[in-house]
Amino acid sequence: MNDNTYNGWSNWATWNLVLWTDNDEGAYRRARRFVSWAGELAGFNQKCRIFMREMWPDGTPDMTHDDMRDVNWDEVEKYMLELVEA
Repeated sequence: MNDNTYNGWSNWATWNLVLWTDNDEGAYRRARRFVSWAGELAGFNQKCRIFMREMWPDGTPDMTHDDMRDVNWDEVEKYMLELVEA
């Protein structure tokens, strides 16, 4: 059986974005504040994309801006909503 995931995420770009958000204290705190404010709003997925692109405008330290095109935003949205529960 083939496992086409990357450390449980759909691809490297998604994993890397979440990894940096989770492991950078300032980014993690900003993400939690954002979700506590925007988590109940309509269009959260789009707001989440905008927020993450503003937080990582050139990509994370390990990725380029172009790598952001490969991010699975549905997975990032789910991760962000789980921040509130943590």
